[in-house]
Amino acid sequence: MATAREGARTPRPEKGREPRWPGPGPAAGAVLLSDAGLAAYRAGHPRTSLAIGAALVCAGPVPEDALLRTVLERAVAAFPALGGAEGAGGRLRYAPVDAADAAAGHWHRTLDAEAARPLPAAGWDCAVLTGLPDGTGLAGDKFLVGDTGLTGGTGLAGDKCLVGDTGLAGGRFAVLWRGDHVLLDGAGAAAVLAALCSAGDPEGPEDIGPAPFAALRAAPRRVGAGAAGRAVLDLARAGRAVAGPLLARAGSADRLAEVRPDAPPRLRHHFAHTRLDVLRGVGRRHGATVNDVYLAALAGAVRTWAGEGAADGLRAVRVLCPVDIRRPRGGELRNRHLPVRVTLPVDLATPGERLAAVAARTGGMARALRHPVVHGVFRGLPRCLGAWCVERYFHPDRSTLLASNVHGPAHPLRLAGAPVREVLPLNFLPAGHPLSVVLVSLNGRVSVGFTADASLRGAADLPGLWLRELTALTTGRAPGG
Repeated sequence: MATAREGARTPRPEKGREPRWPGPGPAAGAVLLSDAGLAAYRAGHPRTSLAIGAALVCAGPVPEDALLRTVLERAVAAFPALGGAEGAGGRLRYAPVDAADAAAGHWHRTLDAEAARPLPAAGWDCAVLTGLPDGTGLAGDKFLVGDTGLTGGTGLAGDKCLVGDTGLAGGRFAVLWRGDHVLLDGAGAAAVLAALCSAGDPEGPEDIGPAPFAALRAAPRRVGAGAAGRAVLDLARAGRAVAGPLLARAGSADRLAEVRPDAPPRLRHHFAHTRLDVLRGVGRRHGATVNDVYLAALAGAVRTWAGEGAADGLRAVRVLCPVDIRRPRGGELRNRHLPVRVTLPVDLATPGERLAAVAARTGGMARALRHPVVHGVFRGLPRCLGAWCVERYFHPDRSTLLASNVHGPAHPLRLAGAPVREVLPLNFLPAGHPLSVVLVSLNGRVSVGFTADASLRGAADLPGLWLRELTALTTGRAPGG
């Protein structure tokens, strides 16, 4: 995390570019491939936005301006890296959705426009999107509902239907918060978004407080001090997982589309929604994790999206998956992750085969990277390697796309008294990449955000294709069957 020390002067951004953040000081204890590497990556790709975040879609009328600003100031005050609460409320802006777009269910155009804004010098911004349509006006999202086998033909992937209590009268609004990846990773962004909200049913500003950072994820499982053999095995597995993409030859990864690395971003965002227990149920039946199910459905979606002819030529769809290795520490944002590479089995014909292959390729990776010994080894590596490593990780010749998985709170949230109904996650797009994906779980629901370059054909189909693959894994039927 590139955080200026208190009282330090924030660098002035160049015109038309996002600000360049200094690297953290020697005492910051940055983990290799995170803070220092991302700071260097931004310097080397000044036209690439590293903004990450999410829009929280809330039911009901827009709260009073003073209340929203109070909520924002209190959330920012919980994280010193964001510059303190003073003046934070003044950075809140409003973005009304065009009435014609709202009527046609195309309000995501406003979201795309707001997400394309360069971040200010503070490294974060916050916008309130007003005039969202009620209920079925959320066209463009794809929903899969239910927690059973989804038989009977209702609520199947690709259908446009709403989950839960989404058709409330009284309007809708969304709060879009974005932060610079140099300052924080996906878990950090989730912490800030949780701090904007409160659990329960607050009556007013005095009842609104930040959710604890540590509640966003369980502490990593520790291995006993005497388990030397397990430590050695985990260290070897972690080294192989992290070093693989660094040592890969140039051109080893498939490209889904050609995008100029120096081209200005033209991002479009598309979303899929379902229930977390759907993914958990598939994982239990197949001996896989939620992340395995997520990636296996992504493999099937990419295969179908590419078409049978093109898919036969895809053998090395390399996905970078950041693994969160942080230990819960209140108020600390930073970047605390290490990326591993998973090759999606798009060449396999059936959803079950793809899930089995993903599970075999990811087995033990996350646990290995979170081992205390592994964590200590990576902390001790020279920081100067960060720039070289991150550049190679994100190079489109070595990785095809970025696929993140972020855990949010497991309880309902309210923002300034309004219930949060959906989260729309926004990932960044590395230079030269046409697509990145992020899964966010919140209150028993899952939202998958697809960030695509505007030149990527058929990107709007990917959420429905991902849900169709999930349905196939849930029902045991082939996609479309």
